Amino acid sequence: MSELHQPIASQRTPRGPIKQKLLIVFGVFAASLAVASAWQILSQAFEAPEQSYSSGCLTGTKKLYGAVLRARQLVSSTEFNEKQALPAFRTALLPEWAHDREIRKTCRADSNPAEQKAFRAVELLRYAEERAVRFEAIDLSRLRRQAPKLLDELHAQIEKK
Repeated sequence: MSELHQPIASQRTPRGPIKQKLLIVFGVFAASLAVASAWQILSQAFEAPEQSYSSGCLTGTKKLYGAVLRARQLVSSTEFNEKQALPAFRTALLPEWAHDREIRKTCRADSNPAEQKAFRAVELLRYAEERAVRFEAIDLSRLRRQAPKLLDELHAQIEKK
């Protein structure tokens, strides 16, 4: 290069500490952006494919029904208090019920009235089961508190005699 285009050493201004820190922050930001983007691309590329729930209305509806049965079995076989029962039931519905909107759209697109009716019946069953879990847990919790209290009162009355 010609000497005309190069700045003279005395004309160069040294970078101040603020400029240096800004360059470092910018460099870190750019590098983290590149790493995050690469991570997302690689995780998408090597991630196992999700189970498809759009294979058809009937198939999706059967999966939803199976999840309701599984959740009901879990809640009925385990002792939960009223605060634990409903969240346990809802958690047991996953992963199938995370895709209920997708299955509903598939059922509407299929335009098969029998399949739509079956989907709606399973959906209503889920909400009825949730309601039953909620009220059974509340009733059971009330009875668990009431029974020992009544027995203690009877025992106290017997001892007084």
